[in-house]
Amino acid sequence: MEYKKLTAEQVAMLNEPLPAKALKQHPTKAFLTTINSIYVTERLNQVFGVGAWRVKPELQEADGKMVVVKTTLTIPEYGIEYECYGGNDNADRGDAYKGAVTDAITKIGSWLGIGANVWKNEAGKQTAPAQQKSFTQATAQPAQPQQPQSKGKKQLTLEQVKANEEQFVLW
Repeated sequence: MEYKKLTAEQVAMLNEPLPAKALKQHPTKAFLTTINSIYVTERLNQVFGVGAWRVKPELQEADGKMVVVKTTLTIPEYGIEYECYGGNDNADRGDAYKGAVTDAITKIGSWLGIGANVWKNEAGKQTAPAQQKSFTQATAQPAQPQQPQSKGKKQLTLEQVKANEEQFVLW
């Protein structure tokens, strides 16, 4: 079977930065940005068409607090297939399953270029919405001292993260 090749227009659409409202500060890791997964879904629909791509989640683990799924995204017409693991520890089990799948879809989207600027730490170059103001300011100004969240947990400043960026990429 001969597959379609991505056009230059499709590649440009995949790599176009997501709107600032698609991004927010990670709820527990102030040095990370999260992507609202509906924007990844929307981009896949814009580039490939509604119904032209498929997601197949496969439960890997659901014991204890964490749900882990292996998610496969296929775009048959283009011969594209990616697999990724996603996890979620939401107390509502239905939301945990959905969250694990969207966690994986968001990462797979980055492999296609969707939101890649976030993974390259370029998201701060976008205009952030009001709820992201403190995150945007944190990337432009020295980090403010923070109170420890709980005993035994270390917190890193933005400067520490930037100074050890290569190490964090390996994680």
